[in-house]
Amino acid sequence: MKQDPVIIQDPLFGALAYHKRFVNNTDFDGSKHLCNLPFRYAEVRRNGDVHMCCPNWSPVVVGNVFESSMTQIWQGERALAQRSSILDGSYRYCNWDTCSLIRNNRLEQRTETRIAQLVKRAESSTPETVHFVVDESCNLACPSCRVQRLAQLATAERDRGYQAITRVLDCMFAEPHAQHKTLSMDGSGEIFSSELYRRLFETHDVFNRSDLWPNLRFRLTTNGTMMTPKLQRRYVHIMDRLEQLEVSVDAGDPESYAKVRVGGRWDLLWENLRCFHDNILVRQPHTTWRWNIIMQKNNYKSLPDLINIANTFERKPMINMTGVLNWGTWTEEQYLDHAVHLPQHPKYKKYTKIMNSPLVQEYRNSYGI
Repeated sequence: MKQDPVIIQDPLFGALAYHKRFVNNTDFDGSKHLCNLPFRYAEVRRNGDVHMCCPNWSPVVVGNVFESSMTQIWQGERALAQRSSILDGSYRYCNWDTCSLIRNNRLEQRTETRIAQLVKRAESSTPETVHFVVDESCNLACPSCRVQRLAQLATAERDRGYQAITRVLDCMFAEPHAQHKTLSMDGSGEIFSSELYRRLFETHDVFNRSDLWPNLRFRLTTNGTMMTPKLQRRYVHIMDRLEQLEVSVDAGDPESYAKVRVGGRWDLLWENLRCFHDNILVRQPHTTWRWNIIMQKNNYKSLPDLINIANTFERKPMINMTGVLNWGTWTEEQYLDHAVHLPQHPKYKKYTKIMNSPLVQEYRNSYGI
């Protein structure tokens, strides 16, 4: 049976629903670490809700773009409360069980100098980075993500997502400026099959008038299968302003890929990524790329093969590995069967052997995992 979220009542935010379970890990000392997300980052959902972190790591909603401007939200009481939970070291709104920054020890060390820098950054009228998560339509039907393929959003939902994005853009880019801003887009679906994003990319000035906002950069999340050479040429004006391309590769061999990326074509994926590397990445020294692999029973053995593929590229990607979560597509029993990264899994020792292998460790030390 599926496990219900844990509900915690908070005097400011009300009922907070934590994904799967809420854990305060006694091995984590918040007084020694610093999370910079609430000082520079906002995440906007289709319903207008604004988070300062992944909602599965912290479900706190600091505002809604249909009710307030991004400036009002960014400097509002709720945003200040979430930043305070980092500054006082309590991390009281964070789910230490699901936050990969905490679990993988990827938070920066706390210093007074760094605190002062982050507080200063947060004084800006709007966040440095805004991530839009508004369209879960996708050309694939990956079992860990969904129970069936969703080709496109319904018209009303698509319009709502478009409105949420444009309300943010109209606030942050009402006038030309040279501020350093980053717009990051989706991860809940496939951005290059989305009618919503196609409309934005082809009609909105923010994506087409680089002269008005010369320091604006983009971060795109894709599964890579729709990012054909033709599409890359079509959106070259966006590709040339990429800060990072994040690709959900999720496997290192065709057999594993077929299990975890249902509907995807292994050969087409690498044709598209090779084109991106050879024609865009190698001439953009400030653009990075990251490959994601969500570790689970059906793909963990292919991680060494994925690293071998990465080593064939001149510009090596960072490979981000994280344990699979249950997004509600599996029962709890099914999830535990797939969650090979959990110590109680019967294949956990084999998983850790691969993770601790010289090949994986060498790549991790050189390029990060």
